[in-house]
Amino acid sequence: MQNGGKHILSKDTCTASNFVRQKDVTKLFQKDSHLMLGHTRQATQGLVTKENAHPFEKGVIVGVHNGMIMNDDTVTKEHDFKCLVDSEVIFELLNKYENDFKKTFKEIRGSASVAWVNTQEANTLYLIAHENPLAVAEVPELKTIFFASEFMALDSILAGAIGVENYNIYDLEQDTVYKLNPDHKFEKTKVKFSEFSNYYGNTHVGEEWDFKKQKWVKEKEVDKEENKKLLKPLFDDEDEFSDQNTGTLIKKVDS
Repeated sequence: MQNGGKHILSKDTCTASNFVRQKDVTKLFQKDSHLMLGHTRQATQGLVTKENAHPFEKGVIVGVHNGMIMNDDTVTKEHDFKCLVDSEVIFELLNKYENDFKKTFKEIRGSASVAWVNTQEANTLYLIAHENPLAVAEVPELKTIFFASEFMALDSILAGAIGVENYNIYDLEQDTVYKLNPDHKFEKTKVKFSEFSNYYGNTHVGEEWDFKKQKWVKEKEVDKEENKKLLKPLFDDEDEFSDQNTGTLIKKVDS
Protein backbone atom coordinates (compact mmCIF):
# COMPACT_ATOMS: atom_id res chain seq x y z
CA MET A 1 0.00 0.00 0.00
CA GLN A 2 1.43 3.36 -1.00
CA ASN A 3 0.49 7.00 -0.55
CA GLY A 4 3.01 9.41 -2.00
CA GLY A 5 6.50 8.38 -0.95
CA LYS A 6 5.34 6.31 2.04
CA HIS A 7 4.39 2.63 1.90
CA ILE A 8 3.15 -0.05 4.30
CA LEU A 9 3.87 -3.77 3.86
CA SER A 10 1.64 -6.45 5.41
CA LYS A 11 2.03 -10.23 4.87
CA ASP A 12 0.81 -13.49 6.37
CA THR A 13 0.48 -17.21 5.60
CA CYS A 14 -3.32 -17.47 5.86
CA THR A 15 -5.86 -17.56 3.02
CA ALA A 16 -6.65 -14.31 1.21
CA SER A 17 -10.21 -14.23 2.59
CA ASN A 18 -8.94 -14.55 6.17
CA PHE A 19 -6.14 -12.06 5.55
CA VAL A 20 -8.45 -9.21 4.48
CA ARG A 21 -10.61 -9.80 7.59
CA GLN A 22 -7.74 -9.27 10.02
CA LYS A 23 -8.17 -6.14 12.14
CA ASP A 24 -4.83 -4.58 11.23
CA VAL A 25 -5.53 -5.18 7.54
CA THR A 26 -9.04 -3.70 7.64
CA LYS A 27 -7.50 -0.63 9.28
CA LEU A 28 -5.06 -0.40 6.39
CA PHE A 29 -7.95 -0.42 3.91
CA GLN A 30 -9.39 2.60 5.69
CA LYS A 31 -6.25 4.64 5.07
CA ASP A 32 -6.01 7.08 2.19
CA SER A 33 -3.93 5.07 -0.28
CA HIS A 34 -3.27 5.72 -3.95
CA LEU A 35 -1.73 2.37 -4.86
CA MET A 36 -2.15 -1.15 -3.52
CA LEU A 37 -0.49 -4.47 -4.43
CA GLY A 38 -2.04 -7.78 -3.41
CA HIS A 39 -0.95 -11.40 -3.92
CA THR A 40 -2.04 -14.93 -3.07
CA ARG A 41 0.77 -17.47 -3.19
CA GLN A 42 0.76 -21.08 -4.33
CA ALA A 43 4.23 -22.06 -3.18
CA THR A 44 6.42 -23.70 -5.83
CA GLN A 45 9.76 -23.00 -4.15
CA GLY A 46 10.59 -22.12 -0.57
CA LEU A 47 8.69 -22.88 2.62
CA VAL A 48 5.26 -21.42 3.34
CA THR A 49 6.31 -18.69 5.75
CA LYS A 50 5.48 -15.04 6.28
CA GLU A 51 8.94 -14.07 5.01
CA ASN A 52 8.44 -16.05 1.78
CA ALA A 53 5.04 -14.50 1.07
CA HIS A 54 4.65 -11.70 -1.48
CA PRO A 55 5.10 -8.76 -1.82
CA PHE A 56 8.89 -8.82 -1.56
CA GLU A 57 10.75 -5.69 -0.53
CA LYS A 58 14.29 -5.37 -1.86
CA GLY A 59 15.81 -1.99 -1.22
CA VAL A 60 13.61 0.57 -2.99
CA ILE A 61 11.66 -2.09 -4.91
CA VAL A 62 8.44 -3.74 -3.69
CA GLY A 63 6.77 -6.30 -5.95
CA VAL A 64 4.71 -9.42 -6.58
CA HIS A 65 5.18 -12.20 -9.12
CA ASN A 66 3.15 -15.07 -10.53
CA GLY A 67 4.96 -17.73 -12.53
CA MET A 68 8.21 -19.68 -12.24
CA ILE A 69 11.75 -18.40 -12.69
CA MET A 70 13.86 -21.20 -14.13
CA ASN A 71 17.34 -19.72 -13.67
CA ASP A 72 17.01 -18.24 -10.18
CA ASP A 73 19.86 -20.37 -8.82
CA THR A 74 22.21 -19.06 -11.51
CA VAL A 75 21.20 -15.43 -10.98
CA THR A 76 21.48 -15.81 -7.20
CA LYS A 77 25.03 -17.18 -7.45
CA GLU A 78 26.19 -14.66 -10.06
CA HIS A 79 25.06 -11.70 -7.96
CA ASP A 80 25.59 -13.20 -4.50
CA PHE A 81 21.92 -12.72 -3.59
CA LYS A 82 20.31 -14.53 -0.67
CA CYS A 83 16.98 -15.79 -2.06
CA LEU A 84 14.76 -18.58 -0.74
CA VAL A 85 12.01 -18.03 -3.34
CA ASP A 86 12.57 -17.86 -7.11
CA SER A 87 10.50 -14.65 -7.42
CA GLU A 88 12.93 -12.73 -5.24
CA VAL A 89 15.64 -12.56 -7.92
CA ILE A 90 13.45 -10.28 -10.05
CA PHE A 91 13.20 -7.64 -7.36
CA GLU A 92 16.81 -8.06 -6.26
CA LEU A 93 17.91 -7.31 -9.83
CA LEU A 94 15.53 -4.37 -10.20
CA ASN A 95 16.93 -2.89 -7.01
CA LYS A 96 20.55 -3.56 -7.98
CA TYR A 97 20.07 -2.02 -11.41
CA GLU A 98 18.15 0.99 -10.03
CA ASN A 99 14.90 -0.10 -11.67
CA ASP A 100 16.50 -0.63 -15.08
CA PHE A 101 13.92 -3.22 -16.14
CA LYS A 102 15.42 -3.79 -19.59
CA LYS A 103 18.69 -4.89 -18.01
CA THR A 104 16.85 -6.91 -15.35
CA PHE A 105 14.63 -9.01 -17.60
CA LYS A 106 17.48 -9.82 -19.99
CA GLU A 107 18.80 -11.99 -17.15
CA ILE A 108 15.48 -13.66 -16.27
CA ARG A 109 14.42 -16.99 -17.77
CA GLY A 110 10.97 -18.38 -17.05
CA SER A 111 7.35 -17.25 -16.88
CA ALA A 112 6.26 -14.07 -15.19
CA SER A 113 3.36 -11.79 -14.43
CA VAL A 114 4.99 -9.05 -12.37
CA ALA A 115 3.79 -5.90 -10.63
CA TRP A 116 6.16 -3.66 -8.74
CA VAL A 117 6.77 -0.17 -7.43
CA ASN A 118 9.91 1.87 -7.02
CA THR A 119 9.34 3.59 -3.68
CA GLN A 120 11.36 6.57 -4.92
CA GLU A 121 8.64 7.24 -7.52
CA ALA A 122 5.41 8.27 -5.81
CA ASN A 123 2.21 6.45 -6.84
CA THR A 124 3.75 4.80 -9.92
CA LEU A 125 3.12 1.16 -10.84
CA TYR A 126 5.02 -1.13 -13.21
CA LEU A 127 3.45 -4.20 -14.86
CA ILE A 128 4.78 -6.86 -17.22
CA ALA A 129 3.64 -10.25 -18.57
CA HIS A 130 5.95 -12.87 -20.09
CA GLU A 131 4.67 -16.37 -20.92
CA ASN A 132 1.88 -15.57 -18.43
CA PRO A 133 -1.38 -13.60 -18.58
CA LEU A 134 -1.93 -10.19 -17.01
CA ALA A 135 -5.12 -8.13 -17.28
CA VAL A 136 -5.97 -4.52 -16.48
CA ALA A 137 -9.42 -2.99 -15.96
CA GLU A 138 -10.23 0.72 -15.91
CA VAL A 139 -13.23 1.95 -13.92
CA PRO A 140 -13.79 5.60 -14.95
CA GLU A 141 -16.43 6.34 -12.31
CA LEU A 142 -14.08 5.27 -9.51
CA LYS A 143 -11.02 6.79 -11.20
CA THR A 144 -9.35 3.48 -10.44
CA ILE A 145 -7.36 0.88 -12.37
CA PHE A 146 -7.37 -2.75 -11.24
CA PHE A 147 -5.01 -5.51 -12.39
CA ALA A 148 -4.91 -9.29 -11.98
CA SER A 149 -3.00 -12.23 -13.41
CA GLU A 150 -6.29 -13.87 -14.44
CA PHE A 151 -8.56 -12.06 -16.91
CA MET A 152 -11.64 -14.13 -16.02
CA ALA A 153 -11.23 -13.56 -12.27
CA LEU A 154 -10.94 -9.79 -12.68
CA ASP A 155 -13.78 -9.65 -15.19
CA SER A 156 -16.20 -11.73 -13.10
CA ILE A 157 -15.50 -9.82 -9.87
CA LEU A 158 -16.01 -6.42 -11.47
CA ALA A 159 -19.09 -7.58 -13.39
CA GLY A 160 -20.72 -8.73 -10.16
CA ALA A 161 -19.69 -5.64 -8.20
CA ILE A 162 -20.38 -2.76 -10.61
CA GLY A 163 -21.84 -4.23 -13.82
CA VAL A 164 -20.10 -4.96 -17.13
CA GLU A 165 -21.03 -1.59 -18.62
CA ASN A 166 -18.99 0.32 -16.03
CA TYR A 167 -15.44 -0.81 -16.83
CA ASN A 168 -13.07 -1.55 -19.69
CA ILE A 169 -10.81 -4.59 -19.42
CA TYR A 170 -7.74 -5.54 -21.44
CA ASP A 171 -5.10 -8.24 -21.67
CA LEU A 172 -1.63 -6.67 -21.63
CA GLU A 173 0.81 -7.26 -24.47
CA GLN A 174 3.50 -9.79 -23.72
CA ASP A 175 7.09 -8.68 -23.05
CA THR A 176 6.02 -5.07 -22.54
CA VAL A 177 6.55 -3.01 -19.41
CA TYR A 178 3.55 -0.80 -18.65
CA LYS A 179 4.41 2.14 -16.44
CA LEU A 180 1.26 3.54 -14.86
CA ASN A 181 1.82 7.16 -13.86
CA PRO A 182 -0.10 9.01 -11.12
CA ASP A 183 -2.30 10.63 -13.80
CA HIS A 184 -3.39 7.11 -14.93
CA LYS A 185 -1.50 7.39 -18.22
CA PHE A 186 0.43 4.32 -19.37
CA GLU A 187 3.92 4.37 -20.88
CA LYS A 188 4.84 1.19 -22.78
CA THR A 189 8.36 -0.19 -23.27
CA LYS A 190 9.23 -3.45 -25.05
CA VAL A 191 11.79 -5.68 -23.28
CA LYS A 192 13.59 -8.94 -23.98
CA PHE A 193 13.90 -11.88 -21.62
CA SER A 194 16.62 -14.47 -21.46
CA GLU A 195 15.65 -17.39 -23.68
CA PHE A 196 13.12 -19.63 -21.91
CA SER A 197 13.72 -23.35 -22.33
CA ASN A 198 11.81 -26.55 -21.73
CA TYR A 199 11.25 -29.96 -23.26
CA TYR A 200 8.57 -28.78 -25.67
CA GLY A 201 10.50 -26.97 -28.36
CA ASN A 202 12.00 -23.87 -26.71
CA THR A 203 15.78 -23.93 -26.59
CA HIS A 204 18.65 -22.18 -24.89
CA VAL A 205 20.49 -19.91 -27.32
CA GLY A 206 23.62 -21.74 -28.47
CA GLU A 207 22.87 -24.75 -26.29
CA GLU A 208 21.18 -28.10 -26.64
CA TRP A 209 19.74 -30.63 -24.19
CA ASP A 210 21.98 -33.66 -23.71
CA PHE A 211 19.66 -36.55 -22.84
CA LYS A 212 22.50 -38.73 -21.62
CA LYS A 213 23.97 -36.09 -19.29
CA GLN A 214 20.49 -34.70 -18.51
CA LYS A 215 21.58 -31.08 -18.76
CA TRP A 216 22.00 -28.16 -21.20
CA VAL A 217 25.41 -28.09 -22.90
CA LYS A 218 27.04 -26.20 -25.78
CA GLU A 219 25.70 -27.43 -29.12
CA LYS A 220 29.09 -28.67 -30.30
CA GLU A 221 29.35 -30.93 -27.23
CA VAL A 222 26.15 -32.85 -27.98
CA ASP A 223 26.28 -36.38 -29.38
CA LYS A 224 23.31 -35.96 -31.73
CA GLU A 225 23.14 -39.64 -32.72
CA GLU A 226 23.05 -40.68 -29.06
CA ASN A 227 20.33 -38.09 -28.46
CA LYS A 228 18.19 -39.62 -31.21
CA LYS A 229 18.42 -43.06 -29.54
CA LEU A 230 17.51 -41.69 -26.10
CA LEU A 231 14.71 -39.39 -27.23
CA LYS A 232 11.59 -41.50 -27.72
CA PRO A 233 8.98 -39.58 -29.75
CA LEU A 234 5.96 -38.65 -27.64
CA PHE A 235 2.86 -40.69 -28.55
CA ASP A 236 4.68 -41.86 -31.70
CA ASP A 237 2.48 -44.91 -32.27
CA GLU A 238 -0.60 -43.77 -30.42
CA ASP A 239 -3.77 -42.04 -31.59
CA GLU A 240 -3.68 -39.11 -29.20
CA PHE A 241 -1.28 -36.41 -28.22
CA SER A 242 -0.98 -33.60 -25.71
CA ASP A 243 -1.42 -30.01 -26.84
CA GLN A 244 1.45 -28.32 -24.98
CA ASN A 245 -0.10 -24.85 -25.35
CA THR A 246 -3.40 -25.63 -23.67
CA GLY A 247 -2.56 -28.68 -21.57
CA THR A 248 -5.56 -30.53 -23.03
CA LEU A 249 -5.54 -33.98 -24.58
CA ILE A 250 -6.36 -33.88 -28.31
CA LYS A 251 -7.77 -36.91 -30.12
CA LYS A 252 -6.43 -37.61 -33.59
CA VAL A 253 -9.14 -38.19 -36.17
CA ASP A 254 -8.36 -39.93 -39.45
CA SER A 255 -9.79 -38.02 -42.42
